[in-house]
Formats: sequence, C-alpha cells, structure tokens
Amino acid sequence: MGQLLCKSDSARLHRSHFGGPCREKTSAPGSSTPEDLERLREERQVAFARGKPFELEQRALGKDGNYRWFLARFNPLRDDQGNIIRW
Repeated sequence: MGQLLCKSDSARLHRSHFGGPCREKTSAPGSSTPEDLERLREERQVAFARGKPFELEQRALGKDGNYRWFLARFNPLRDDQGNIIRW
C-alpha cells in the first residue's frame, strides 16, 4: 500500500497551529474528533484499497481548543510498474 508521508509545509503548519508535530509515517488521522475517527479510518481503508486519488473532510483541533474543517487530498505515487509506493 505504501506509506502516508507528511509534506514539510504541512508538518510546519500542523506544529505551529495545531499543537503538535505531524507524525511522519502514519495512517491514523491526526487530531481528528472522536466522532470522525472511525468514519475516516473506514473511508481511507476503502479508498487505499482502490488505489485511486480521493478526498476526505475532517476536523482538527487547534491550540485554541477549537476544531476547524480541513480537506485532505490523497494521490498515489506509483513506480514504473504501476505499484503504489507512497500516498
């Protein structure tokens, strides 16, 4: 399936505005509301299995204690044989 990596700009934004480092190699949604967590896991699992680009909307908790909506886009990076090597 490959790895889900945080881009450096995303990691800096996450650290400065949302209270913690972006986990560099993870498939778990960071700072998501408990209400969103299971839905996000299920949607991502199905989408990763299909191997096609997809989008998810999720809420993230800021340092100020407020949740904000984010649109996350996932695009597979493939090797020369068409295998997914990273998202």
